[in-house]
Amino acid sequence: MTNKFTLQESPNFVGAYIVVNNETGETTPCRDLRNALAHIKDQENPQSVVVTEPKQMTLEEFFGCLTGGMGYTPAITWTLTGRVERVHNWATARSIAQDFPKKQY
Repeated sequence: MTNKFTLQESPNFVGAYIVVNNETGETTPCRDLRNALAHIKDQENPQSVVVTEPKQMTLEEFFGCLTGGMGYTPAITWTLTGRVERVHNWATARSIAQDFPKKQY
């Protein structure tokens, strides 16, 4: 039984390796032995593609939010319900408000 891959030391870099696919002749340079072995493992057992479904937006997220609502405490106020939600800091509040902008009618 022949091996599908061969490891060779790189002539250009100390500690680097070249992975040679014996079936196709393709060479892949790797920076160290660990990366070379990981490359071989990935080629022998390719990972299946993970398909994720898009997240369903809630009505609150659809109608958006604004920053503020609790004085000096970082928070966001949802437009549809008027619910005030406390957040960690003002940067988080601005980020959420940018992700779910208030709808203009």
